Order: sequence, then structure tokens, then C-alpha cells
Amino acid sequence: MRNKAISGIIATILLVLIAIALVGVAYVFFSGMVGQKTSKTFSIGETDCISNHILLTLTNDGTEPITVATDLKIFVEGVQDTSVTYNPVTTIATHTTSTLTGIDNTAGTALASGTYTVMIVGPSNTQKRDVTC
Repeated sequence: MRNKAISGIIATILLVLIAIALVGVAYVFFSGMVGQKTSKTFSIGETDCISNHILLTLTNDGTEPITVATDLKIFVEGVQDTSVTYNPVTTIATHTTSTLTGIDNTAGTALASGTYTVMIVGPSNTQKRDVTC
């Protein structure tokens, strides 16, 4: 009889250890996923409209450089703009700021006077800003 009681205690201890191990594995897995999702986070700073083209200042708040041409998609009133000029570089290093100029809703065509919603979609977040021209 005593052997059966000891076997039950050992089985309970093993189940508790397995549960703790599974929680540890899940924590490591999910913390890695969260870190990857926030590694390329940005924020919009100053906005302006010069010669009816939108100018935005972006800051890389993440832990990895942002390649503007491949990591970001820029929309004006829901239309993607692919003719953006990047100043000074096409990659925004971590915790630095860069200016995007020439943003409009068609390739190189100036915007009419009015207020436009600019949305920038990145790997980790999306930012919207209203800009008046």
C-alpha cells in the first residue's frame, strides 16, 4: 500500500514540474514575439504642407532601423503614395528623426487646398495625422 501512496505524490510533483516548464516555454515564446512586433515603431512629429505637397517628420521609436521604402506604406485619403522623397536618408536609424517630403495622393501631382488625412502603416504600428494645405 505504501508504494501506491508514494507513486501518487511523485506523479503529482512531476505534473507540477511539467506545468511550470510549459509556462516557462510559453513565456519565452510570446515575449520574443512581442519584441519583434515593437522593434520598428515610429511616431509622426511635425507636419506641414509646402507647395501643396505634404511634409512629415518621422521618429523611429523602435529598436531596429526602419527602411522607409520597404517598411512603411504612406496613404493620403486612402490612396497609397509611392512617390515620396526621403530626407536625409532612406533608412531611419533607431531613436533618430527623418523628414519625408513630396507626399501627395498621386505620383507627383500637387494637392488642392484642403485638409488631408495621412496614414502611415508600418510593421509595428499605424499612425494617422490630418494635414491642411
